[in-house]
Amino acid sequence: MTALNGRHRPTGTPNTLEPQILPQQRSHRAASPIPAPLLLTVEEAAARLQIGRTLMYDLLRTGAVASVQVGRLRRIRPADLEAYTASLTPDVPDAQAA
Repeated sequence: MTALNGRHRPTGTPNTLEPQILPQQRSHRAASPIPAPLLLTVEEAAARLQIGRTLMYDLLRTGAVASVQVGRLRRIRPADLEAYTASLTPDVPDAQAA
């Protein structure tokens, strides 16, 4: 037995509260990736576009970004976000202004 802060624990007992993971369990966890969601929440879509939630709702309200309704929830398909970003035109400075 080893003294630890005035308490005794048997020698060889792990000094951790985390569960022990066997090697076969560890490899199983790494082999199952989480699939990408089919539909995004408004907040997730806004995060992907790196804009605020209010602007995302404006884009949905004006129809600039298509969305679907699932019950009472508003969801955005990732393909609709890609279509929106593809429709954007880059800002090109006027050649006459220079």
